[in-house]
Amino acid sequence: MLLQFTLPNVRTYFILMIVVVALAMPTCAAEKRYVLQLKEHNERALHINSHGRVTAEHILQTYQYFTMEGVNDVLSLDFKLTIYAADVDYYLCFHQGRLVGKRNATKDCHFKEGMINGYYHYTSYYKPKLRVGFKAKFKPVGLKDFAKPRVMDKAIFFFYRLGEEEIPETLANGSNSNSLKSYNQANSNNNNNNNNEVDLEQQQVILQRNRLQHRRLQPKKRQQQQQQKQQQQQQQHHRRRHRQRGTVRHHHDNATIMERRRRRRLERQQHKLQRELWEQKQREAGELERERERLEHLPKATSSASSSSSSSSTATSTALTATAASANIISQSGNIYGNV
Repeated sequence: MLLQFTLPNVRTYFILMIVVVALAMPTCAAEKRYVLQLKEHNERALHINSHGRVTAEHILQTYQYFTMEGVNDVLSLDFKLTIYAADVDYYLCFHQGRLVGKRNATKDCHFKEGMINGYYHYTSYYKPKLRVGFKAKFKPVGLKDFAKPRVMDKAIFFFYRLGEEEIPETLANGSNSNSLKSYNQANSNNNNNNNNEVDLEQQQVILQRNRLQHRRLQPKKRQQQQQQKQQQQQQQHHRRRHRQRGTVRHHHDNATIMERRRRRRLERQQHKLQRELWEQKQREAGELERERERLEHLPKATSSASSSSSSSSTATSTALTATAASANIISQSGNIYGNV
C-alpha cells in the first residue's frame, strides 16, 4: 500500500531529502583552490616547496594553489580546516611552534579561519597563540618571535584569497608558468651556478693564500738548505781528514772520555780500600773492647767462687755442730732413762 500523505510522512520525506542533498553536495561540488596573497606585499604569496619548507615567494616567479578542507565532526559546532597544497602533497602545519609542511594532517595542521575587511587570517585550532604569518624578511613567524614586539610590529598575518579565475587578471602584465618543476629546476640551476661561482672564488682565495705562504716560507727554506749544505760539507771535510790519517776516531776512543773513565775507576778503588780499612779498624776495636770486658769480669768470678766456698764451709760446720749437739742431747736423754 502507498503511504498516505499525512503530516508525519511529509516531515520524514523532507528530512530524508535534506540528508541526501547534504551527503551529495560535498561529492558533487568542485573543490575551490586559492592563492594566499600577502596583504602588505601583494606581489608575494604563501608557498611550500618540495622539501616542506614554508616561504613567501614572488607570484611572478611561481604561485601555488591551496585547498581549504573542513575537518569538522558531526556533533561539533566549531569549524576547523586544513590548508593543503596538492602539487607538493603537503599540509600546512605547526611543528614545535614553526610553520612546516607535513605529508599527513595531524592536530597541528588544524586551523581556525577568520576574516577582517576582506582579508583572511589563520590561527592554530588547539594553540590559538600560534598564527600563520611572515616576518619582514618573508620568513615564517615562529613561537619565539611572538615575544618580540619589534618583530610583531612588522609581521604580516593577513592574506587575500585569489581564486583561479582571478589569477590571469593579476598576472596579465607578465607571463607565468604554474609548473613547480620548472621553478624548481630554475632554482636548482641558479643554485648550481652560484655554487660554481662560490667554488671558483674559494679556489682563487686558496691559491692566493698558498702563494703568500710560499713566499713567506721561501727565506726559511733557503736558510735551512744552506745550513744543511754547510753541515754536509763539514762532515765530508772531517771524513777526508780521517781518511788521510788512516785512522777513524770513534767516540769511545776520545782522550777526554778515557781520562774521565780512568779517574772514576781510581776513585772507586780508593773508596773501596778506605771502606775496607775502616771496617777492619771497627772490627779490631770491637775485639779489643770485648777482650777488655772479659778481663774485667774474671776477678769478680773468683771472689764469688771463694765466697760461695766459705759459705758452704760455714754451712757444713753449722750442720756438724747441730748434729753433735743433737747427738749429745740424745745421749743425755738415754742416760736419764737408764738411771730411772
